[in-house]
Amino acid sequence: MRSVIRDYGARFGGNPFGNNREITAMLNGGNPQQVVFLKPEDGMRLNSRGELMTTGEHRSSSTSSPRPKWKSAPPDLTGECGRQMI
Repeated sequence: MRSVIRDYGARFGGNPFGNNREITAMLNGGNPQQVVFLKPEDGMRLNSRGELMTTGEHRSSSTSSPRPKWKSAPPDLTGECGRQMI
């Protein structure tokens, strides 16, 4: 991912900005030159909302626990991070 951001910055003179979906769109051809920086063969995957996912994204699979289930996701590209009860 670092090389993707570096390559984008080198081409456009700065890093992409916005939330995960906006940055993902910029890296996936939604930029002034329509350059696609995200390569599926490098493990770059998008979820149904058009957000970049990483291999660290996961869900709790325990269904019999009395404790709440948590969905964890990596920080988005703006540095925001959070856990959400499901």
